[in-house]
Amino acid sequence: MSEPAPDPRPTKITIGTLVISAWRTAPPMLRTFSTWVWTVASIAAAGSVWADFAGYWGRLSFTPNLVSEAISAAFAVPIALLVVSQLAAYQTEEAARPRLEARVRAARTQVASAVEALRDHTEITERDVTGAVNDFVRATRPDARGTDPDQVADAVRMMHSLTDSTEWTMLERYVAPVRLYGTYLHNALVERNRDGVFAQDIVEFARLTGELGSAVSHHKRIMDKGQALYGRRLTTVNGNRINELRDMALEYLKSIDRMQELCDDLSRYTSVTP
Repeated sequence: MSEPAPDPRPTKITIGTLVISAWRTAPPMLRTFSTWVWTVASIAAAGSVWADFAGYWGRLSFTPNLVSEAISAAFAVPIALLVVSQLAAYQTEEAARPRLEARVRAARTQVASAVEALRDHTEITERDVTGAVNDFVRATRPDARGTDPDQVADAVRMMHSLTDSTEWTMLERYVAPVRLYGTYLHNALVERNRDGVFAQDIVEFARLTGELGSAVSHHKRIMDKGQALYGRRLTTVNGNRINELRDMALEYLKSIDRMQELCDDLSRYTSVTP
């Protein structure tokens, strides 16, 4: 599994970075309005300076002060709309970040526990399936004195019980928490990723959970196929029939191995990802 992406956030937020970010993320209409107001204010400021040097104001005192305040407001209002709103949003985000990080950690812990429980359940099933596979193999060994029908029948009964609806319901009880807590963790990661941080981790987690979902769906198809095969009456016991039963058990075993592999990847993800 790929290494987590480095944290691209700047180490220090400055007024300059806030201004640049505010300008880049501002709506086009606001940027057009700000440019227009600053242009008018600059022309008015230049005209006022010329009037000062030319003595145009004369004995006036209120009028130049009024013009000066208007020019100052024309420069300040767009800045307030752009920068102050961005600063407020940044402060709100920073205040909420500790709670968000706590949510991510809690969801990661829940996913890890659910995945561990699913892994333990598949290990128990794997042991039973391995035993049935070994029984099929022993029944067809060249050095065997003969096929033991009782041994084959016991293995078939074991595989039939491992592919019935009760076993699927039990598996679903372990898969459901992984889905649920996985959704919690994904939502928390997406919310934390509003500023573009850890995007690669979200992609990796979505890939792992998606592949696990596909593996579980594939396992359900294998179980349905096995249920039909092992549910048929065992009238004849010969090499071809035993090989068919064994191959189905091996396919079932490979499906379990795939789920375990993805459980291990998810466990490593939850233990390494920041």
